[in-house]
Amino acid sequence: AGSWNCCRGLYTVNFQFIEETIMYAQAVRIPPVHLRGDYKQQILAYIHEKYPQLDELYQAIYAKNNETYWLEMEREFTQYCEDRGIRYVNAFYHSKLVAEKVGKS
Repeated sequence: AGSWNCCRGLYTVNFQFIEETIMYAQAVRIPPVHLRGDYKQQILAYIHEKYPQLDELYQAIYAKNNETYWLEMEREFTQYCEDRGIRYVNAFYHSKLVAEKVGKS
């Protein structure tokens, strides 16, 4: 129960929410949060100012495109669902799959 705490304090998935709502769904899908466009730098500046302890992590994820965080999140989410027999949709690579599909057309 409670929030899932991954990667030094970045709360992302509330597993209690999944437990309480799965009876109303056929599967769970948790996509990663993408920062794009004009607001990306604004969000990163806000994190830098208000949450300096997370600045390095956000820079790695969103400025340097380091996928380590997403790989760990995917691993923990997959394990959580499989341990409980919850059907899930892996949406962690959605943007990569779309890019590959567009590249093939």
